[in-house]
Amino acid sequence: MLLAGRWAAGGPNRDQQRGVSGSIDWSEQLLRTVLFVPGNDQRKLAKVGGLGADLVVIDLEDAVAEAGKTAARGVARQAIAGVAGVVAVRVNGIETGRLEDDIAAVTVPGLAAIV
Repeated sequence: MLLAGRWAAGGPNRDQQRGVSGSIDWSEQLLRTVLFVPGNDQRKLAKVGGLGADLVVIDLEDAVAEAGKTAARGVARQAIAGVAGVVAVRVNGIETGRLEDDIAAVTVPGLAAIV
């Protein structure tokens, strides 16, 4: 999981010693419930903020049919700002040729991680 630097680090760790930010301090952020939501389903994405999940993962990979993957990027991008709490996006693998475009489309304020 690539972190976008949302969590504050508690004490110096290996990443901080190397000058890398974005480490999770698990004493401050315990993710007990993770909810995966299809990245192309606006109805479901509109509801996830009120379900109480510690982490919402918007899925652009397996949950979206091949024909809808490009359109799902825009839907996911808009949904990130509307989800209360910690939001991550699961992107397509490098072998699909979609990875870079997925990351570019969903890298917006409010995104905590790319899976």
